Amino acid sequence: MIDWCYRLNGMNVVLTLLLLALQSAPEEKPKTPADRDAILRKAEELIEARETPGALEQAIVLLNGLFSDPGPGLPLLIDLARAHALLVDTYDLGKQAEKPRHKEHREAGKIAATRALSIDPQSGPAHYWNGILLLYSSDGEQSYAVLKQSVKELEIADRLSPDYDGAGPARMLGRIYQQTPGWPLLGSNPKAIEYLERARKSAPDNLRNGLWLGLSYETVGKTKPAREQLTFVLASKPHAGHELEEAALKKEAADHLKHLESK
Repeated sequence: MIDWCYRLNGMNVVLTLLLLALQSAPEEKPKTPADRDAILRKAEELIEARETPGALEQAIVLLNGLFSDPGPGLPLLIDLARAHALLVDTYDLGKQAEKPRHKEHREAGKIAATRALSIDPQSGPAHYWNGILLLYSSDGEQSYAVLKQSVKELEIADRLSPDYDGAGPARMLGRIYQQTPGWPLLGSNPKAIEYLERARKSAPDNLRNGLWLGLSYETVGKTKPAREQLTFVLASKPHAGHELEEAALKKEAADHLKHLESK
């Protein structure tokens, strides 16, 4: 259902060997709080550098290595849920060989998000990543009930932390309403536009906000505003570290703009 991140073509032999080495290497426990903070910062840097092959996997290894008494804190668990969610999105459920990894990381991510919520039930980021991971579960399990759980979590995140991840809660709710069939299911073009307009206003530099809003306008026949949003996406300067992801978004915008101009 959701295609909000670039898709990787699979790991090559070198990357596979690297990951095996990381997984099999003995974990070095941090000796001081400063060591722990340094490892957490490194993991966060790797998450931001997610277009680098193996970065998300390495971040997960580092974060898992911090699980020790007195137990993981809220930032660690949110980072872990985030890393798993971003990694899940690199797998293609249309490929049989990638389904087990998709399931493995979405389940691990949900565990991290649930533990974060047990520490702070009012954590907007924890609800957000839990909602996204439930969304991926609804895709993997083809479950409408799980999809509705995802919507509830994202609605809570939207109430608690509306600006998180570039207005992520509103963006993802808009995407769900955009891509889900309508009645008797929950799909709704007006709701999609309502959420995506708010996301676009809150985080105008986020290309997905503009792209998905443009697609919703296109769906309901609002050609002029659709062109404006798609043109914005094409004209936007790339953000460092997200070149591959944004190139895919720009290509999608160009394809839809070409379709609109052919009418």
